[in-house]
Amino acid sequence: MNKREAHRLHEKLSHLDSVCIVSHAHPDGDSLGSLLGLAALIENHYHCRVERVLSDSTPTRYAFMDTSKAVPYETCLEKTYDACILVDCSDENRLDDAKALLKQADSLINIDHHRSNESFGQINLVEGDCSSTGELIYQLAKYLDWQLDSEIASNLYVAIATDTGSFQYSNTTQRTHLATAELLSHPFEVDLVRERLFQSEPLNKAKLFITLVQSITFSSDGQVGGCSVSQKDLNQFQASYEDLDGVVEFIRNIETIRISYLIKEVGSNEFRASLRSKPPTRVDKIAHQFGGGGHAYAAGLSFSGSLKQFQDQLIRACEEAI
Repeated sequence: MNKREAHRLHEKLSHLDSVCIVSHAHPDGDSLGSLLGLAALIENHYHCRVERVLSDSTPTRYAFMDTSKAVPYETCLEKTYDACILVDCSDENRLDDAKALLKQADSLINIDHHRSNESFGQINLVEGDCSSTGELIYQLAKYLDWQLDSEIASNLYVAIATDTGSFQYSNTTQRTHLATAELLSHPFEVDLVRERLFQSEPLNKAKLFITLVQSITFSSDGQVGGCSVSQKDLNQFQASYEDLDGVVEFIRNIETIRISYLIKEVGSNEFRASLRSKPPTRVDKIAHQFGGGGHAYAAGLSFSGSLKQFQDQLIRACEEAI
């Protein structure tokens, strides 16, 4: 961890009256867990007012998390803050419309674990070797002697468990397990957390999942595989984008696959794609070709044009990366 930036953060927080902490749009467990965990840590150790701000609605999967103190970004656009902290945001555009909130703060603090992060804040705690932003916040707490409690431990556990795929991904390290072990020493309902995160898929999501799996196409002798989902598909199953969690990982887990993809229609001739791979094959470089980014083995990108054009270009890029 960058100790200089950690000290700068501590000094900054010691002199602030107000700070807002913001999650990225389409929040995942790392984004929400980091937001809630860091907010409680700052409240417990500094005298500034902390606003928890959501850039988007909370997915059903994370409804068990206590977001009662969090507010939608729209309610904050007329407020001012001494600082704004972005957590788990590889770049400011991940806030979508909530990016307007940055104009309401005097300074910007960037806490993230994405290697593609270009350190866009005045203070930047960016650690690409961390499994998750939640793990980075845990390390920060240990270094600055911030005390954990059960609420904080639960939130940081969610952050780490989701971004490591329940500790299955290659970003899971010895440090990750040691951090998790200490978090589990604090009493919280870990069995409930595990069940809600990994064992509570809605029936409509299961039906959509089956349909998408049946539409997977393969190339390069089964080393590249993926599928696409349209707005019509989502409407048919009364599903949302959050119900697509796990599809691209399922494809990646097929024995022959090196790279998997899932293309999502998000508007008229507007698409987003998620990429996953098995080491040492990297997908962040593929995403960069389309203006996207992410991690070495998990990345995302956007595209404007026809579905066929996008799919052809994406598959070609995947095949070239193998």
